[in-house]
Amino acid sequence: MKNWGFACNCKFCTEKVLIAKVQLMHDLDEGILKCGHSGDIDGVLRQGKALIELITELNFSQRMISRTYFDMFQLAIVKRSLYSQAVDFINKAHKINREFFNGVDCHFVREHESIVANPKSHRNYGIAP
Repeated sequence: MKNWGFACNCKFCTEKVLIAKVQLMHDLDEGILKCGHSGDIDGVLRQGKALIELITELNFSQRMISRTYFDMFQLAIVKRSLYSQAVDFINKAHKINREFFNGVDCHFVREHESIVANPKSHRNYGIAP
């Protein structure tokens, strides 16, 4: 009621376990941003993996998983030692977007296609030791 102005009775608003999991998803998403801003790449990858597991468990949108993989890519590409992981993340994000948008040419698909073709072209590539 406090967020939308009506009383919602869906399971995500009424079941305490699910409420806690959705809150954890929010916290992990925020944590990814905080870790990214502080340069904690391992924290980003750890929280991203946990977030993807929760999204999958709760059967939420694949676009959320794609966005998380893209966030993980953007931080992993910073370190050359994580290059292969970064490539894996962008490939997964791109595959999900192609499937989600059913081959429709859109911003998300085009953006990922250019990065998949040349991951080193990303502005963050190799900026950390």
